[in-house]
Amino acid sequence: MIKKTIVVLSMITLLFSCKSDDDGIPPTIIPPEFFEYTQEEKDAEIARIETYIAKNEITGMTKTESGLFYRIDQQGDGLTPEEGDQVIFHFKTTNLETEELLGGSNRENNPYGQVVRFDYLIEGFKEGLFLVNEGSILTMLVPAYLCYGKYGQSYGDNYISAETNLMFEVELNIVVKP
Repeated sequence: MIKKTIVVLSMITLLFSCKSDDDGIPPTIIPPEFFEYTQEEKDAEIARIETYIAKNEITGMTKTESGLFYRIDQQGDGLTPEEGDQVIFHFKTTNLETEELLGGSNRENNPYGQVVRFDYLIEGFKEGLFLVNEGSILTMLVPAYLCYGKYGQSYGDNYISAETNLMFEVELNIVVKP
């Protein structure tokens, strides 16, 4: 327990000691035109996700107005993330079309998970985290227009093609307020 507390305090100290004038600029800036979708294109992405849900007999999903599908598998009782916060979470990302596991956090090397400034997350991921608080586990099916759009993105050793719908399984562990 003491070791875990020291690790968390070290991570929090590192987060706040590494501030720079560049902290307000996301690491990858995707031009806005890559997220310009017609309603017809958005409806097609949503239909692909609904087909995936039916094919895989996934239950309990809720669809938001934006088109994000989510299921809260465990509701936590801690802080809820907001813009400007740091979030620490474990995750697993899957390409819905190929069902290929694209990546995830490593529990062996990092018991608390990935540390990311909330503002740097993709829109669909942020929207899902707005629905939960620390200690929550959720599954999100995110349409391409809320992920990397018509751009695509390098993702560890993998590449996420443009217009790829993704599944994120997320365990939100810690929210650090500025």
